Amino acid sequence: VTTSAINVSVEPNLEEITEKIEGWVEKFNSVISKIQDQLKFSGSVDINSMQGDSTLRGLKQQLTNKATSNISGLSGTYTMLASLGITLDSSNGTLVIDDDDLNDALADDLISASKVFITDDDAGITGIAGQMQELVEGYTDSVDGILAAKLDGYDNQISRLDDDIEAKNEHLLEYEELLNQQFWRMESTMAELQTQNQMVMQMAYML
Repeated sequence: VTTSAINVSVEPNLEEITEKIEGWVEKFNSVISKIQDQLKFSGSVDINSMQGDSTLRGLKQQLTNKATSNISGLSGTYTMLASLGITLDSSNGTLVIDDDDLNDALADDLISASKVFITDDDAGITGIAGQMQELVEGYTDSVDGILAAKLDGYDNQISRLDDDIEAKNEHLLEYEELLNQQFWRMESTMAELQTQNQMVMQMAYML
């Protein structure tokens, strides 16, 4: 039986970490593409899209800002996605990975590079993944999210329009009834005038 110390070294699986980062970037790009599909104007109004919607534009802008900004609380070489070789394609708003730069960053300092993504509650640092999650939840929360509030606003507008249409319909019905009454009175008056005219004509013949 040996009593000498045994050194066990555990190497991080950089390939698996890279795949997870690539998967996150794909999800980000999918969200951006869906937003852009909803916002785009193809020359005609599409009632099934949110063409030019300011709230959706705001969400896209905030996602882009976070993807291109430094992570608050981080210092050193790796403080943002661009420092890992993940940059924004200005032509379509999606993220592009430079595989060589990403691999070099992970191999150089895995812990520091990972902090760009992960949240460290003890240090009070929220990584890009946590920031994106908080942002999206702030928009999509079914109770008090920004989009939920916008939908409530749409519902209120529709309700007011329905009430307005109903009130206008009632007014039109009243106006129609008034016109009908005026029409019948006019017909009655004309009939009376015709009768009187006939009586006058008859009296004229008798003279």
